[in-house]
Amino acid sequence: MRCFAGRLDKRVGDGWQAGRTLREHCASDVVADQEKAKKTASELVDAAKEQSAEILSEAEEVRQEAARTLHGAHEQAERMLEEGEASANERARRAWDQAQDRLREAQLELESLEEQRQATISELARLRTSLESMVRAA
Repeated sequence: MRCFAGRLDKRVGDGWQAGRTLREHCASDVVADQEKAKKTASELVDAAKEQSAEILSEAEEVRQEAARTLHGAHEQAERMLEEGEASANERARRAWDQAQDRLREAQLELESLEEQRQATISELARLRTSLESMVRAA
């Protein structure tokens, strides 16, 4: 029986030792898994940061391009306004010049008509005087 008890003790000791070894191995696996998880999480965080930086960089490029486009559109609108104003001023100047030409022509016509009126009045006065002389002489 001692032999049996000795073997039983040995088997229990071996089982206990195997359990302790298994527990240590499991603890070691958990630590290794934790380290692996930390490394994976760190890699994911780094990749996310890198991707975020790329997205931010692309967004900044898009913003800058939009700002350049907006600036170009603003400059083009300014040019178009200036060209439109210059064109309107030129048309107004031409219309003014034409109106001035017509006014000069009208003034010349008026002066001519006034000269004709004066000549007609003078002719009528001369004819009246002549008529009156003829009436007195008759």
